[in-house]
Amino acid sequence: MRRFTQALGLPLIAAELARESRRWRTHAWRWLYLAVLALIFGSFWYSLSEFRGLAGVSSATAGLFATLAWMQLLLLAAGAMHAAEASLLEEQTRDTLEVLLSTPLTAFAVLTGKLLGALLRTGLYLLAATPMLGLLMLEGGIAPTQIAAVGFLTLCLAAWAAALSLL
Repeated sequence: MRRFTQALGLPLIAAELARESRRWRTHAWRWLYLAVLALIFGSFWYSLSEFRGLAGVSSATAGLFATLAWMQLLLLAAGAMHAAEASLLEEQTRDTLEVLLSTPLTAFAVLTGKLLGALLRTGLYLLAATPMLGLLMLEGGIAPTQIAAVGFLTLCLAAWAAALSLL
């Protein structure tokens, strides 16, 4: 089991997440992301009184869901790309990349650890936004499978973008 966790770079993931959780910028970006989503969601909720009938509310909810899904897709993919690139660049600027490569971890395990660390951070943003998207189901126009599909597509695009940035 130890060989398996080292092959996936799991010790490196724990170190990445611990390092990232100590930075104030990480928490500031999370709160800013949630504040922007809450502002968009709140302004939509306030304007619901203008719509007449369930058909109008349902189509407006579907439009807001599409807007939030695209915004989330693009922001989290860019964030994953930046997180993966920044974690590797930080190792280079601190001159710890050579030390990291001299450990029993392979180069593949190091890159996998950096990639999975960036994806876990992206997943936290995705999990934080899911309740807001779930509240849109109360107004109708979207299904739970759509929320799941958007989340899966966002994680896939984030994984592709993060892997591309590690090349």
